[in-house]
Amino acid sequence: RIYLAVFTVLLGPFLFFNISKSKWLQLITAVMRNVAFIMMILIALVYIGKGDYYIATAANIVYLPNLFGVIIYAFMCQHSLPGMITPLKKKRGVNILILLDYISVLLYYAALSFSAAFRFSPAEMEDVYTLNFFNIGADPVSYYLALFPVFTLSTNFPIIGITLRENLKSLYRFIKCLVPSVSNRYPIVDHWIIDKVLFPLIAITP
Repeated sequence: RIYLAVFTVLLGPFLFFNISKSKWLQLITAVMRNVAFIMMILIALVYIGKGDYYIATAANIVYLPNLFGVIIYAFMCQHSLPGMITPLKKKRGVNILILLDYISVLLYYAALSFSAAFRFSPAEMEDVYTLNFFNIGADPVSYYLALFPVFTLSTNFPIIGITLRENLKSLYRFIKCLVPSVSNRYPIVDHWIIDKVLFPLIAITP
């Protein structure tokens, strides 16, 4: 409960602002994510270079259910594309931009997956991949990679929360259009507190 309260106090206020206000938070998250990916790939390659590797098999259908739990995150690379493209004033060359985005995602996934497959056996592989680097002998790096999922999920919370808040607002406006007499009878429904305070609180509550 204490951790939940700290989490809410630190990240909850972001839901009272527009998503553009969280620009620096998104940039920091992107930097942290890329640093973590590069570190995991390089560390795995260093161990492989030292001869500490695993001869990976082509495929093992026993681990197929685990695959679906992991590849769902690949969906995020296309989930965010509409939000990236819509604000662009000049959309010339956007197809090239999307192509480069997909290629970069593919290269990251390939490098991370193949370095993991040839470094760790299935028996050694932790449920959360970053935990495989917890005992590498470098404490700052170990703790950074172990806590990386926490950082990522925490910084994604404001973006998801703001999206939920805006969806609730759209639903509220739709209901008001269906029943216009409510606004005339109860002016409170159009008060700024509803828009600026109530909806962010509702989005935080779950």
